[in-house]
Amino acid sequence: VRQAEQLAAVFGDNSMFPRLREELANTRADADARRHAFAVLSRARDRASLPVFLGLLDDETFRSAAINLLARFGSPEVPAALIQRFESFSTSDRAAALSALTGRASFALAMLDAVSQGKLKRDQLTAFQIRQLTQLHNAEIDRRIAAAWGRIHQTSQEKQAQITRLEKIFDEAP
Repeated sequence: VRQAEQLAAVFGDNSMFPRLREELANTRADADARRHAFAVLSRARDRASLPVFLGLLDDETFRSAAINLLARFGSPEVPAALIQRFESFSTSDRAAALSALTGRASFALAMLDAVSQGKLKRDQLTAFQIRQLTQLHNAEIDRRIAAAWGRIHQTSQEKQAQITRLEKIFDEAP
């Protein structure tokens, strides 16, 4: 039955989704059944399951997978939910949440709002994540980063080529 549901979802049959959403949301349901429901719904990127996926941020069993999945949704509820629960996350879940928040301009703006309002500590973001924000090529994000952290300079192409060459030499060394 489970393989049939997965196959049906691949071919666009979403008739079983309401039942799977209910099963996934039920914390007292069988763990294997919940994992199956998550697998089918997440593979299908079922938009109607977004509230259930957001609820999984409070479930340690599914939290990490839910954070990674939610990063693919462009919904404004996602950054709000991640920021709201950020302090309760483990170190690895915080890293995953920051990766999600720095991956889209709309998420990044919500995160920068949270930083400016003191809901998220400025020092939670690493230099790497700040640089990721600059890769979004969004004027408003760039302006806010410059105001909060100063100007971020990109590595020149020549230096980047030299770094790549040295990394290759290092990797090939005995």
